[in-house]
Amino acid sequence: ISLKIYDVSGRLVRSFNLASDFLSLASTISWDGTDDLGRQVTQGIYFIKLESSGFKAIEKVILLR
Repeated sequence: ISLKIYDVSGRLVRSFNLASDFLSLASTISWDGTDDLGRQVTQGIYFIKLESSGFKAIEKVILLR
């Protein structure tokens, strides 16, 4: 299962690889507002894409500081 965060221009900002049973558990993911290199990203709109075999969801989020 993968969770990827994109900025409004479509650039991949952060990616997470999740355990295969993540969707069957009551789970929460916290994002600290950093990219894959540990740098803080700017506040604004981001898109979160959650994918596994046979499932895909995309949600819009707003990061405020």
